[in-house]
Amino acid sequence: MAHTYELFLRDASTGFGAVDPGAVSQAVSLLNTARRRRARVYVMGNGGSAATASHMACDLAKGIGRTRHERLRAMALSDNTATLTASPTSRIRSR
Repeated sequence: MAHTYELFLRDASTGFGAVDPGAVSQAVSLLNTARRRRARVYVMGNGGSAATASHMACDLAKGIGRTRHERLRAMALSDNTATLTASPTSRIRSR
């Protein structure tokens, strides 16, 4: 068990060490600007990443704000199956 924990710590340290702090800071700045402007933020993913995108959009939208005006307007593009499937279907029918 201790060996597994040590491997996890090593891998986590390597992963965190690969993160560019400047890129994280820029992403946070962009999200804060979007929140202040009440802009929408769209998150997307394909396959299993669609579930991750949905989770991220939920976390961004619930945020830490106390009022709805302080929260980010985030949506995962994969969360509306009807919209995702309507466009291709409409194109096929129009041919």
